[in-house]
Amino acid sequence: ELDQRLRARPGDEYLVGLRAAAAYRQGQSARGRGIQDESVKVNAGKPYPHNDRAWSALCVPGASLPRALEDARTAVRLSRYREDTYLDTLAAVAAEAGALAEARQAIVKAQRLLGMLGPEEHLQYAHGRIAEQIGLREEAIRAYQSVPREDPREWCTTHALAQKRLKALGAPPQPGGP
Repeated sequence: ELDQRLRARPGDEYLVGLRAAAAYRQGQSARGRGIQDESVKVNAGKPYPHNDRAWSALCVPGASLPRALEDARTAVRLSRYREDTYLDTLAAVAAEAGALAEARQAIVKAQRLLGMLGPEEHLQYAHGRIAEQIGLREEAIRAYQSVPREDPREWCTTHALAQKRLKALGAPPQPGGP
């Protein structure tokens, strides 16, 4: 039924996202990536498909971080630097790729958009990745533990990423369970 609805509305970002997530959840990374690639083509000039494809790279083993970083940069540029969600993706992907200065700059820009002084909860994953990569283990653990829980039906959440990093660091999961 989803495929039928997508044929009727091929540019529907929500439906494309559901279809790609279903493929990824089933372990069909190449299919999920293909769905996202098609969405980028169909939605030329829109930031969301680039952002979605960039974020997915954080959860797909072996995904190309340089490509994800370019997608994240494109989403931010297409949004004219006005969407904190896209800046969050850029921060997380840049930190994952080791582009720490760019990650920090994206966090600061997102904070300015949100009128904040410190990292917002959804920016804590990127903050943790930066801290971890410069050797601030305890700071990274605090950042990961502060990432809020999200809808467990989502296939690639910031919370799940943070829990993986906590496990890799040998730290307890977020207080109250994973």
